Amino acid sequence: MQVVASVQDFWSALPPADASALAACGAVRTFERGQALMYQGQEADRILLLRAGRVRVSFNLHGRQVVLAFSGPGELVGELASFDAQPRSATVVALEPVEALCVTHEDFHSFLGAHPAAALTLLRMMSRRLRDADVKLVEFAAVSTIGRVATRLLELSERFGEEQGATISIGLRITQEDLAGWVGASLESVARALQTISRWPASISS
Repeated sequence: MQVVASVQDFWSALPPADASALAACGAVRTFERGQALMYQGQEADRILLLRAGRVRVSFNLHGRQVVLAFSGPGELVGELASFDAQPRSATVVALEPVEALCVTHEDFHSFLGAHPAAALTLLRMMSRRLRDADVKLVEFAAVSTIGRVATRLLELSERFGEEQGATISIGLRITQEDLAGWVGASLESVARALQTISRWPASISS
């Protein structure tokens, strides 16, 4: 199955002048590891642009945490609520110390209106997210747990991995519970999948 790239670095895609204009619109806030940047169901009034650190985006479904994504520097979080005026659809928690640029909805809309290249960049980013969501829906229907785990590990390697000799180290601090919530499987099934993958020959797993 084709893997749709999930890298959605809004900041790096902006022309320098647009990036400077956006930075002037907001204020920088810091969050400690484990601190929520926003909560599911919360009334929204601003978007956040991650400048440093990585976060987990999750949805609580009947008491079970469903992980939607992991986001890092350069990415936007909370932008959907700025357009539909609905409460937050997810909770965003810092996996490590985070620095973020906070921009009110009004200022963000004014920025996009004055900078059409940035608005087009945002549209492309949201289109990629929709495509990625479509692929994940197909995976749940057609791919086994071990296949989904392997695909998510590949995505983590591509987005957050660092080469260390013949191996790739994923610096993102997530738990097996996070991974289970991301692939839509039980913790036990994910643990078995990880054990199986660890026994794959290097020619397959690399």
